[in-house]
Amino acid sequence: MQVVGNDTGLAQTPTGSIIVSNNVFTPNGVEGDEKIFEVKSSNNDDVVTLKVFNRFGVLVFSAEDKVCRWNGRSSDGQKLDKGVYIFRAEVVGALPTILMLGDITLLDNEK
Repeated sequence: MQVVGNDTGLAQTPTGSIIVSNNVFTPNGVEGDEKIFEVKSSNNDDVVTLKVFNRFGVLVFSAEDKVCRWNGRSSDGQKLDKGVYIFRAEVVGALPTILMLGDITLLDNEK
């Protein structure tokens, strides 16, 4: 397993990369604001696993798809409080496995 990551939103290895959208978003934003957090692999055939944890380390959202999107809601659809969340993105099937860890700031997720 290869753990990679940087502040540019790109985790790159010789076998591929994980691409992350802006890590600050606001689901209730105005036109032009980032309204979703997105993670994908540079290889369109790879599947990505995304896990999002709250500040206490509790898993609040998970997805596994070619493109994973998080809209600030829990896996069961409840709006989450604004704040900083931790994400773990992993490319499934890449050799070596590509793993990226980082943080996401969720703004203005009013109920």
